Amino acid sequence: MLRFSFGEMFLGAYLRWTGKRHLLPLLRSLKHAGRPSEVAFPDELVEQGLSLVLAGLNNTVAVQSNPSWVWPYWAERQIDPDSPAFLPTGTGVIKHNLTARNWVALGCVGSAREAMVDPVGMITLRPYGWSWFPYLRIDGATFLPPRMTGVRQELVEGTLPALHTLYATRPGLEWSSESLAVRDDGGTEWLLCTHALRNASDHPVTLDFGIALRPYNPLMFSPIGAIRHEGGLFRVNGKAALLLPEVPDQVVFSNRSRGDSLVHPEFRGDGESIVSLSGVVSAAAEFRWTLAPGETRALPTAGVIARGSVIGNGRMRLPGKDEFAMLRTQALRRMRNAEAEGMTIRIPHAGLERAFRAVKGRLHVFDDGDRFSPGSFLYHGHWFRDAAFIALACDQVGFGARVASKVAATLKRQSRDGFFRSQNGEWDSNGQALWTLVGHVRRGGDPALLRTAWPALMHGARWIDRMRRKTRRTGPARRAPHFGLMPAGFSAEHFGPNDHYYWDAFWSLAGLESLLWAARLLGEVRDAERLAKWIDELRTDIDASTQDAFRRTGGEGLPCSPYRGMDSAAVGVLVALSPLGVSRPDAEWVAGTVEFLARNNLRDGLFLQKIIHTGLNPYLSAQLARALLLRQDARAFGILESLLRHGGPAHAWPEAIHPRTGGGCMGDGDHGWAASEFLSLLRDCLLREEHGREEQGRGQGDRLLLLSGAPEGWFRAGNVLEVNGAPTLHGTLSFRVEVQALSLAVEWKVGRAAHQDPAGATLCLPLYFARAREIAGAAWGPHLRIDLPGDSGRLVFDTPPLSNHEANREKNPIDGHEDGRPSGRYAHA
Repeated sequence: MLRFSFGEMFLGAYLRWTGKRHLLPLLRSLKHAGRPSEVAFPDELVEQGLSLVLAGLNNTVAVQSNPSWVWPYWAERQIDPDSPAFLPTGTGVIKHNLTARNWVALGCVGSAREAMVDPVGMITLRPYGWSWFPYLRIDGATFLPPRMTGVRQELVEGTLPALHTLYATRPGLEWSSESLAVRDDGGTEWLLCTHALRNASDHPVTLDFGIALRPYNPLMFSPIGAIRHEGGLFRVNGKAALLLPEVPDQVVFSNRSRGDSLVHPEFRGDGESIVSLSGVVSAAAEFRWTLAPGETRALPTAGVIARGSVIGNGRMRLPGKDEFAMLRTQALRRMRNAEAEGMTIRIPHAGLERAFRAVKGRLHVFDDGDRFSPGSFLYHGHWFRDAAFIALACDQVGFGARVASKVAATLKRQSRDGFFRSQNGEWDSNGQALWTLVGHVRRGGDPALLRTAWPALMHGARWIDRMRRKTRRTGPARRAPHFGLMPAGFSAEHFGPNDHYYWDAFWSLAGLESLLWAARLLGEVRDAERLAKWIDELRTDIDASTQDAFRRTGGEGLPCSPYRGMDSAAVGVLVALSPLGVSRPDAEWVAGTVEFLARNNLRDGLFLQKIIHTGLNPYLSAQLARALLLRQDARAFGILESLLRHGGPAHAWPEAIHPRTGGGCMGDGDHGWAASEFLSLLRDCLLREEHGREEQGRGQGDRLLLLSGAPEGWFRAGNVLEVNGAPTLHGTLSFRVEVQALSLAVEWKVGRAAHQDPAGATLCLPLYFARAREIAGAAWGPHLRIDLPGDSGRLVFDTPPLSNHEANREKNPIDGHEDGRPSGRYAHA
């Protein structure tokens, strides 16, 4: 039976009251677009949708009624008919950023707040808030970043969580801005942006440099009610907002009636403050500088990300220029030291190695202390789904303490009936909560967490079984296609309307299987028996449903639900392969599904999602790549390199990418799920767990595969491949492979906690190594597999001479061998 949410009832009543009954069929049709569900549409999404509608209408009205104003980078291009990003308005009167939804989130470690820097260096301190950017006037020309071309960005020192923005102006003048988050002694968090101008010419130059405070951000118009300037400090709506440690030569204000002083300096208004009901106001601080040949002038600016302690009269302590310089030095030193924490890698691919360090170093911006948050703007909240992938990346790169700190808050989010609730109507969250918490312990976390949380975890497992039994009430004699699956729900919204999604079922199964491992670890015999029974029933029902659905598609693949055909939402079933491991890569439905998705959805090296989240989707690309990697398909590495390319020099991915502009077109512009999946995919290429069969709650025949996703070219003579401090389900592993002209040496070491299951390590090599004389114990497959004896050691074995041509093409494993045996030899060294 369908249950109407408050939002639905309110909307229906409104349409009747306003005489718009003719629209009720559209509402009814939308409600019944999917399978019948207890919750037709999560109320939380109605609220979010309302905020987007209001923001979009404000964008349209503000931009179109103030055409002389300088608008943000994305809007300037969308209103320019000569730009590829141009979007007309008409019946689609709501204007959103659909072409350049990109930014880099910057924040202090341990903070729940982040600032954002857009592609031209505009800084926004909080969601829905105002922004500021620099500008320059010289020799009658004005350079305004939102209207400039040729702006470049790069991370400081290539990998640190700090951003350089470089502006192209005129020959002989170098202009850049450096942005990073710092925390002062009083606990106030600042986004420190240091602007630098260097005269590289052989003659003096005089210029006006300014900082403009603007009523918008990377997504929307943000009305400002009042701005006041007090000796270098700007207050916005009464709160300390932007600090200039150097007092400007002049401060000017703009409003809707005067016009924008950035475009029309003659319209500027002086004074100390300005107020507005429309919110279309701006302030600018300007400095007149003369730079001698070779001279550099730097100007620090700082915005308040989060307030710390206050002094008398409730006012903040304001650092000076020298203190900000010290805070910057300290912050950069901490960033450099942090690069050595957790898992580290060394690979013969400078771009991927650099990206791994950079993304790992910036994972903290998705950590809000008691929750993981996939974004710094619209998604600055908690979803168990996104949190599962962010937590996995944290655990896998050695930041398990961040996952452990979320346990208490996770348990508080459980409702009285056992539901781990992100949004009502999304039935994947219980499996995700169980899988994440148990997985953290399996990767080396404290088993005491399981004992403390056990009653809540079992309550969550009972919720899964109870919800699943709602779909079994028809009885086996009238088995429905969704018999034994989770109820119809909205699930991950990029699948489409309510349905009995296999995604929900696979997550539920993975959560129960993880909990069975924990029950046997803790000696909870009766609970283990219950879990084993529930798992067997759920797996049986999933297998029956997926087999029927696979046959219904004529063997083309497994759709996302038993009621859908093959479409791009089928990418959701691949989660069963990795990271969940509840289906094997040789299951009958896998090959066809993977090929269907690769054939119909790969574009520019990434997965083109065609439902709801339309665009090139980074985390769905990683999910497809994971499945390809398990099948030893070289296209997996191609997707990884395409992710690297689309992340740009800042290594930040929006939730979806516009196929033509290359800019973000969906969700947050710096997406935590996407960043986490990039890390996990690269890690899996270097080191991944291969699941054996499940027996007595523990994996039997599990292996740690080393370099199963490394391309052949990495094995050229002189290359070193190294991983240190990588947590796995079977201990923390470090290894080093050094390739010489005629030999290869491997060293490895596994440190295992008492509660972790043992598993052997296997080195995977390209098949051309089979041309060596003898490799004892080697096995064939998509690559040459060499089982490494024990938990530590060093092996050296001879390898055949290898030309560059051979290193770049796959070799027949029996090429040149009459008996077809791999050759080569290794010996303990």
